Amino acid sequence: MNKKELLDLINEMDGEDTIYKEEDGTYTNEGAPSWNAYEKVWELTDTTYISYLIDMLKTSKKESLKSNIYFALGKIGVNTGDKRVVDILLKQIDKETNKHTLESILMSIEDQAVIPDASSIIKCLDDDRWVVRHSAISALGRCKSSDVEDALIEVIRKSQDEYDLFYALGSLSNIGSAKSIPYILPLFTNTKGEVRRSAVSALDSLGGQHTFHYIYRL
Repeated sequence: MNKKELLDLINEMDGEDTIYKEEDGTYTNEGAPSWNAYEKVWELTDTTYISYLIDMLKTSKKESLKSNIYFALGKIGVNTGDKRVVDILLKQIDKETNKHTLESILMSIEDQAVIPDASSIIKCLDDDRWVVRHSAISALGRCKSSDVEDALIEVIRKSQDEYDLFYALGSLSNIGSAKSIPYILPLFTNTKGEVRRSAVSALDSLGGQHTFHYIYRL
């Protein structure tokens, strides 16, 4: 696949996402142009495409195409383990402003095997746009460090948004330590049932022994 063919594929991802089946009068994704394009991008393994995609970013003005490019970069990173991909994605967080483009970057980062630096993701926790904030909270669930845990603790301490709490508890389930327990326990009485269930699940993931020791000290 050359640069033009890859560009055509990125553009096809913006095409029709459903087709009409006359035989039974229903719509389906299978066989639709964008569906086929996404399937091909999902399987990308050629790391020479990384430079092609970066060149496309420099000239692309349409936000949906930029999101497609970040999606493609993310899949190459996942399929090959090429560490350049996550570095590129992390740097682009500070360069993009569209909420859906940022969401695409953060979701692609979350898929990577190793995320070396979470500082640019942590900055997104202050974004007023929930789509960016929630994507950042989820991505932090792949970044095991004290700074990340502290940032997620701040979310569950201060946020009143049930989805902020839900995603933060999910991420703490993955990367948290016993340090998070005293901040999770108050959420047992949250008015939202999903938050309460997520708090129980988080404590279970962090380790029942740590939890029981903490409650016993109380």
